[in-house]
Amino acid sequence: MNPLRIFHLSTECYPAAKAGGLGDVVGALPKYQNRAGHFAAVLMPKYSTEWILQQSTEMVFTASLVLNGKVRSFSIVRVVQESLGFELFLVDLPGLFDRNGIYIDPKTGKGFTDEAERNIGFQIAALEWLKVLDFKPDVIHCHDHHTGLIPFLVTETFRFQELRSIPTVLTIHNAGYQGIIGWERAGLIPAFQPERAGLLDWDGHINSLGCGLKSAWRVTTVSPGYMRELGRSAGGLERLFRFEINKCSGILNGIDTELWDPAHDAFLEHHLDERGLDAFKARNKEQLCTLLRLDSSKPLFAFIGRFAMEKGADLLADWISNGFWEGVQANYIVLGSGDHRVRDSLMALLDRHKGQMHLEIGYDEAFARRLYAAADFLLMPSRSEPCGLNQLYAYRYGTIPIVHAVGGLRDTVSDYGAQGGTGISFESLEAWEMLAALKKAEAMFSKTSLLSALRAKNRTLDYSWERSSLEYEALYAEIIEQDIHSHA
Repeated sequence: MNPLRIFHLSTECYPAAKAGGLGDVVGALPKYQNRAGHFAAVLMPKYSTEWILQQSTEMVFTASLVLNGKVRSFSIVRVVQESLGFELFLVDLPGLFDRNGIYIDPKTGKGFTDEAERNIGFQIAALEWLKVLDFKPDVIHCHDHHTGLIPFLVTETFRFQELRSIPTVLTIHNAGYQGIIGWERAGLIPAFQPERAGLLDWDGHINSLGCGLKSAWRVTTVSPGYMRELGRSAGGLERLFRFEINKCSGILNGIDTELWDPAHDAFLEHHLDERGLDAFKARNKEQLCTLLRLDSSKPLFAFIGRFAMEKGADLLADWISNGFWEGVQANYIVLGSGDHRVRDSLMALLDRHKGQMHLEIGYDEAFARRLYAAADFLLMPSRSEPCGLNQLYAYRYGTIPIVHAVGGLRDTVSDYGAQGGTGISFESLEAWEMLAALKKAEAMFSKTSLLSALRAKNRTLDYSWERSSLEYEALYAEIIEQDIHSHA
């Protein structure tokens, strides 16, 4: 197909700002689209993160917008950074995004109270720039509820009529967050015909994700399994997902295999080399266990992620405690942050099991890489997992995932007891079944040839963005062809 101009609008993009998998996806997909011959760029807010503050930028656009009756000046700046693999543009909205937190105030541990103004301001500012560009996008690719109003803004508001013919794609990374605001705040949205208000509404509120689902040309989720689940469980949007199913599809996320390469990972001291995967694991495990005063002869279980209910983080303390109680001989390292109740329960467990457990509060990319390299097993007890990337990173580093079979975890991890199995998978979050998974891992660890063969096989699995980006390319081609025919 002819080269396309694709603009990704997102509130996260690695390495500029990342809170989870959204940042990883938006930091990788456009790079691979550019390699395929397209022009793919990212437009995101200009936070005061360490990475952003260190970058050189150049101004490309200045204007103003009105929020809550207040005129706000803003600018679009381009990051002068050759190594990203894509153009990165930042929306500089002083007073709204010049903070070091993306969604959460680090001082309070709670979400920012002006989330609606931030999200809507970002979307309006982005479109103000796109509508004056000499080279209009062929596709506007929106990510999650933070940009869910974009398809409505370009088709229904008077201010952005110049953009209404541009196809929009909305990718839902997590339907648990929907950007719900009361109708008393409808004034934040530029003017539109009153009879079109139903596109914004769901259950008596403005629902940004629901609006995007109704208004976008196509909707994707980050795995086929998650798309199937959303018709049954979507935080109140189940009926809408079933109604719009014909324009929805699940495209499994990929990973950046260059960024996640144990042979060249800049965060590691010991790399994968001609000595092989088992030697790589042994060296990294010994180094980390020595540092943290853990016994490297025992299986090492790791958790890496947010302390959130959807990640099953509230189950960790009991899961690990049951393992200790039932005599599972293992060590545990937990890296994460979020819900303080989860943190406190893990700290209490740590006090009782010093020498068998380590708790690292926060998110440290270097420590995470060392943990992927050192751990034997990765714990993912998610209640909901739209795709999950951690299990795919684990495969690359020879770590066996232990997962609750939901969403993308069901699509990517099969139990090693079945033919072609790649990890340990359990069907429910019952304590006995989770404990059985730990015991199964302990038994696997004792069978060194089995563990070695499984590690080696998983390293060959193709979950690269080359594969996934081709599916997006086919989706773009389909909607552009549809548009051509509709105007013929």
